[in-house]
Amino acid sequence: MTKVLSNFLPTEMADELEEVFSSHEFPWFWRPSTTHGVDEGSEGSGDYQFVHIVYYDNEPQSQLFEIVRPLLFEFEKATSLAIKDIYKIKANLLPKQLLEDAEVEESIHIDIDKGDKKYISIVYYVIDSDGDTVIYDDKGVVKANPIKGDAVYFPSYIRHRATPPVLNKRRIVLNIIVELEVI
Repeated sequence: MTKVLSNFLPTEMADELEEVFSSHEFPWFWRPSTTHGVDEGSEGSGDYQFVHIVYYDNEPQSQLFEIVRPLLFEFEKATSLAIKDIYKIKANLLPKQLLEDAEVEESIHIDIDKGDKKYISIVYYVIDSDGDTVIYDDKGVVKANPIKGDAVYFPSYIRHRATPPVLNKRRIVLNIIVELEVI
């Protein structure tokens, strides 16, 4: 069920998100790995990123939640899927990194191991960049190119990874995990 949504946000909304998350004053926080489960005190496995938690633990963690929330309404309109609850919203800034193939492969992960399709992961591309999202679904490998205003979504239990940019200085995405209404 991996699907790419092209230009599903109104231009003004996409521009606002780009302006906010690309600002040199934006509060990014360093993480030693692009995947969860790496001890904060460690240096990680080779890849690293900067994050900003927008929503987690059933409540907004950042004032930016109000700027990001309309994206969820646009997602529902574009897909006809009904969101029951938000699990997490996290902004990721993945800087240009030259990694060995083995280091990139180590970043393959799942977001939630629930084993059902009521949780989906949405990767929204804030800016144009290189550095595909690679999804390993039941139909094979799907690669989504980071194009501003696009998103890719898939069940949260599906293995996937981000590819660090090598041409652009950074790749900025919103990583959103939601629970869908079950009909």
